[in-house]
Amino acid sequence: MDLFAPKKDQNDYGARNKKNLAQGKLSGNSYVPAGLSKDQYEKIRKGDTDKAAANYQKNVAKAGKFLDYTQFYLDRGTDTNENWNKDINKGHRMAKTKYDWSGGKEEAKGWFTK
Repeated sequence: MDLFAPKKDQNDYGARNKKNLAQGKLSGNSYVPAGLSKDQYEKIRKGDTDKAAANYQKNVAKAGKFLDYTQFYLDRGTDTNENWNKDINKGHRMAKTKYDWSGGKEEAKGWFTK
């Protein structure tokens, strides 16, 4: 018995956009914080909903993009020898910084001196 038979992709990442989801409407008995009018509160709620939707879209765009763990070790050479272990960074990828920390101030273009 396939529980997802009517909609095969209803549980896929990004399927929230295909669902009929809506924020509730404010009616006569709805809560509105003190100091705000109904229109002001609806504008705040809409802004929060739009912000959440934009964040979800950002995450959907990143879905399925990752660094292959095995490929990292193959590129490093871990599978064949131990030369990576003698390297100064021990096989890690180093972050690029604003300054050249090698000690050669003459060659460093971003190095500030007094």
